[in-house]
Amino acid sequence: MRVFSYLLTSLLFFTSPLYAQDLYVSYLIGNTITEDSNTNLSFNPVENNASLDFSNATSGSLSIGKYFNDHIRGEWEASYRQPNLGRLSGTNALGQPASADVNNFLRTTTFMYRVQYDFTEHEKYPFQPYVSGGLGFAHHKIDFSGEGEDDAVVAYQLGAGLMWEFGPLNYIVAEYRYLASQSADFDGVSIDYAAHEFRLGVLMGF
Repeated sequence: MRVFSYLLTSLLFFTSPLYAQDLYVSYLIGNTITEDSNTNLSFNPVENNASLDFSNATSGSLSIGKYFNDHIRGEWEASYRQPNLGRLSGTNALGQPASADVNNFLRTTTFMYRVQYDFTEHEKYPFQPYVSGGLGFAHHKIDFSGEGEDDAVVAYQLGAGLMWEFGPLNYIVAEYRYLASQSADFDGVSIDYAAHEFRLGVLMGF
């Protein structure tokens, strides 16, 4: 699965016309709320039917993209977040409810190609609402009591946002996105991943 993830991302890279004009860069920072994850992790006294929760985390992204026309943009994006693992809930060996604190972290880095549709034409209106979608891969790394395990899997995102133009092709950006990936496998321990992200930042055109 890791090989497939890298091949998919490479294919997107070589089929994207990055040589075109109207380039821009953007930097966003905000908050990530990671959904509770179904997992086969066992941690005394939890043995079965486990669900793992996470703390909220700061996240950030850096992108380079281009305008294809007055409404469509495409961009390459790298983003990062590191929520702490919280409480593992499930049942014990007797089938009774049980829980345990898991004081570790999950570090997630994503690399994606995003396509965005702006509802208003560039440079004609000060406010530009948009929707977006992206596909690429997520590299998850987890720390089990000092022993790190990692996995790379296919990931996607869907989002919407609003841009306010404060100069020619320069914008303040507010955005929401839903991010999810295939289940990550850490040496036999499977963890689902999905998150809601809220970010603010700037987009600067060349």
